This record gives sequence, structure tokens and C-alpha cells, in this order.
Amino acid sequence: MTSTCPHSIPTVPTELDLSQGVNPFDIPTPTPQPPPPNETNESSLPSLPPNPGNKRKRTSEAWDYFTIREEEPNKPRAYCKFCPKSYACHSKSCGTKNLILHLEKCSNPNHPWKIENERHPSKQANLCFSSTHDGSSAESTVHLFATTHDYHNCRRLLTRMIILDELPFKFVENDGFRDFIAGLNSKFTVLSRRTITRDCMSLYSIERTKLKKMFRGSSQRLCITTDAWQSIQKIDYMVLTAHFIDSEWKLQKKILNFFQIPNHKGDTIGKAMEKCLLEWGIERVFTVTVDNATSNDVAVFYLARKVRNWGGLVLDGEFFHVRCVAHILNLVVKEGLEELDSSIEKIRYFVRYVRSSSARSLTFKTYVEQEKLNTNGGICLDVSTRWNSTFLMLDAALTYQRAFVRMEGEGDDLNLEKIPSDDDWEKVKMFVKFLKSFYEITKRVSVFLHVTSNRYFQEIYLVHGIIQKYCESNNVYLSSMARRMKVKFDKYWGNTEKTNVMLYVPVLLDPRFKLKPLSYCFNLMYGKEVGEVMTKKVDTTFRRLYEAYKAFSSKDDDNDSEDERTPNPINLELDDIPQFGQIT
Repeated sequence: MTSTCPHSIPTVPTELDLSQGVNPFDIPTPTPQPPPPNETNESSLPSLPPNPGNKRKRTSEAWDYFTIREEEPNKPRAYCKFCPKSYACHSKSCGTKNLILHLEKCSNPNHPWKIENERHPSKQANLCFSSTHDGSSAESTVHLFATTHDYHNCRRLLTRMIILDELPFKFVENDGFRDFIAGLNSKFTVLSRRTITRDCMSLYSIERTKLKKMFRGSSQRLCITTDAWQSIQKIDYMVLTAHFIDSEWKLQKKILNFFQIPNHKGDTIGKAMEKCLLEWGIERVFTVTVDNATSNDVAVFYLARKVRNWGGLVLDGEFFHVRCVAHILNLVVKEGLEELDSSIEKIRYFVRYVRSSSARSLTFKTYVEQEKLNTNGGICLDVSTRWNSTFLMLDAALTYQRAFVRMEGEGDDLNLEKIPSDDDWEKVKMFVKFLKSFYEITKRVSVFLHVTSNRYFQEIYLVHGIIQKYCESNNVYLSSMARRMKVKFDKYWGNTEKTNVMLYVPVLLDPRFKLKPLSYCFNLMYGKEVGEVMTKKVDTTFRRLYEAYKAFSSKDDDNDSEDERTPNPINLELDDIPQFGQIT
């Protein structure tokens, strides 16, 4: 016999008569009832029956979360089971409105009523208005639509905002943000910084699981890039990034891991990459792109052995190691900048002098206004290891050259030996024009929103042409700079034996070029004899890749069951493909 008390927890019968159509999954599961917050005080109070003096059954859901006790005669009070609050609850003089309001603002965050309402939000929709602007006119169109409050969606969007905008977790506790949310949607309770931290980690775990599942369920190979550096606290860090084409033919870039490493040794880097790939379940790796540090050669060799054991290499890892194009270009240009070392150092000193105090910056700004120069920009210091930042510093300094000249006589503490002369300014002006082409090339090869492998050879050919042109220049400074850069260029891209031929294959896949333009550029860069050898090597590599992927495809088909196979009506062999020289 079940109890008729409205405050009792419904019990689950031990036996069910399924013959009468009772669904065992429709039986409500019991909700655990936590102990009262103050057992000593409550135990001293006499307990009342659920509805004393009234035979009518209490129907409000609020009574499931309160205990009725009588402290004074005929003055019963309802005590919350999850906090010390109590309210008058006489059946004739009091209603349940105050009890329901308490359920909404109970101080206990684990209150089951709040959790249940968050999981199952109200389906009652509200009418809202939205306006859209038509590009052809200034008028806006107002639309009426119905919407419901989704607590979990709001919480997910808040977490996503914290991650995308790189906001501190404490941001959710700022008074301004809380006031904004209260005015925007009073139904949404803003979380604490600890809760939003857990939500961020939860979202990370969800996305990580999705990505793992995609890596293990797909057959495409990934291109890995990695870099390591040391912070100002002398702590070594490393990042591993995966690049791949998804099922919708869109380029994806995913940071797999960012972690601390003990040192920059090759074995350490290789083992760290191996551990990360194992955690993600990645076995098929096409290439690994690194900079030209010697330790990276050891790391790539170590990783290639491991991936070979997993059966994930293409052509036995012959083209596994790819050297970063942007890093090589950085080394080539820095070699040429040594000709400008003294002039660059003088301008760097002047820029640092102006930026060292607010008074000097204000004086410099006054001179800029007097000279009627553009004040929207500004001067900037460079990073000595990045030549493109040096280019930006020199380019900005040339814009404000007249202001710098006027300031030479104003600074009493200026070191006159470090002030750039007119000859230094002329050198810098000439070299900035020369370096601008390399700066634009660096920007083109450093983008990550679209594929750049098909432009690799075009940029190398352009760099070679610029250097060759200035090597023949009548200007002594420019020709000397170009010759120094050509030595570094030949070290990485002039030696055809050490060049990764895989980087030329995308040119063959580009319908605008194919093999003939590639052969023509090879002949101009290396001469006809070497150019023919390189052309044949690229053609052979392309055909070997085709055969390798054909074997991979056949192996994957053999692993499928007969009913899962889809017949291919076209059997296209390599010999059926026209020669590249015949394709126009």
C-alpha cells in the first residue's frame, strides 16, 4: 500500500503486472532526499502531518521540497529541505507563491528543482522582433518570430565566447557583465569563474572526442607542423598543429597540443610528437614541416621511424621532411640585411629613443603635425629575429623622416654618433624598396586560410628572379646585398639533390600550369641540363605517388565487406592519362 502523503517520495514497486499494459520505464525514479541543513534545530521541533486539519490534498509541487513544522500553536511553517529558510504556510491564510519564488532563488546550487528546470526548460515561446537592413535601401524590415529560453544553449554560447575572445574566467563575475545579462535575459543565471572553467574544459573534451573520432574514422593523411621556443622565464614550449582537407574539401587547421618540454634536443622533440600522435590516434602522416634547426632533423628522423612502423608513411617517408618556406626566406633576407647593419642600428636607436618616454613621444608628435605628415600610423620597434618586423620599422621611420631630422637638435641626451646620417637614410630608402617584394612574398606563403602548396614553386621562382636581377645592378650596395642573399638561396633551393621534390608536385595538379611551365622555369633557374633532370624527377615522383595511392585505395577496399563495396564503372589506369606535355 502506497502512502498518500504528498511530501513522500514515490516508491518503485518490486513487481509489475505487465499483462495490464504497465510500462516499467514510465515509473518515476526516486529522488534522493538530502538531510536537513540543521538537524539539531529541526529534530527539536515537533513534526506535523502533511496537511493538518484539512482533508484536501495539497497539489502544489512546492510541497515536495519543504518540511512542515509547527513552532507555535496554529502557526505552521514550511522549512526548505536544502537551506535554512522557512515561511508561514497556514492552509487558510497563506498561499504557495512565496514557496515557489524561494525555489527559484534558493541559495543551494544543487537544489533538484533548479536542476530539473534547467534540464527541461519551459517550452512556452515568446514573441520577439528582429530587424534586417536591405543593401539597396536604408530602410529596415522588421520580422516577428517566436523563441524559447534555452538555458544550456546560453551557457554553451557563453563558454564559446570566453574561449574565442580569449577572455579571463573572472570576466563572468564582473558587475558590468552581470548587469548586462540581467537586463538582457533575467532567466539566465550567470555562472561563477570556477563553473565557467569547468565548462571550458568540458567543451574542450567534447571537441577533442569529435576530432579523435574523425581522425580514426577517416583515411586521409595529415600534414603536421611544429615549432618550439623559449619564454623569458627560460621555459621551453612546443606546439603541434595538424593541417588537412575535410570531407567537404575545406582546409582545416587544428592545434593538437601546446605543452612544455624539458629541452630543445632532437630526441626530446621527436618523442613529444610521437606521444601526441598516439594520444590522438593518428597513424597516417603525410609530411612534417619544421624550421631549419639541426635538432629538428633528428626529431623528424626519429618520428619517421615510428610512423613507418605504424604503416602510415607514403613512399617509405622519402618526402616526409619539409623545410618551412617562410623560415628559409627569413634566413635569406637576414643574410642580405647584414649589409645594412650599421644603418639599421642607428634608426633602431632613434626609434627607441623617441618611444622611451611620453614627453619625447609628445614632442615627436608635435613635429609630425608641423611637418603635416600622416599621424594615423606610428613608429614601431622591431624584433631582431624577424626580418619582416625590421622592414616595418624601417618603412615607418622613412614616413616620419622629416620629424626625426627636426628632433635631432632638440634632444640634449642624444648620442650624436648613433644618429642616422643622410647617407644612412638614403641606404634605408633604397633597401626598403628592394625588401618590399620579399615582405609581400612572406605574407603570401604564411597564410593558413587557404592552400598555399600550389604557390610554393611560383614564389621560389619569383625570389630567384629578384635576386638575380639585383645581382646585375649597377648599384654597389644592392648588388652586394643580392649576392649575399644568393649564396643562402643556393644553399637551400639551389641544390637539387637536397630539395624536397614533393613541393613541386602541386604545380602538376594546377590546371593552369602542368609540366611544361615547370620545365621552362627549371631551365631558367638551373640551366637546361639540370632542368631536364629536375623535370624528369618531378614527373617520376608524381607517377610513384599515383601508384602508391592506388595501392592504398585497393587495400582499403579489400578491408570492406562485399555488401559495403560500391562498384566503380570507370577503371582508369595511369597509362590512360595523357602526358603532361600534351595537356594545354
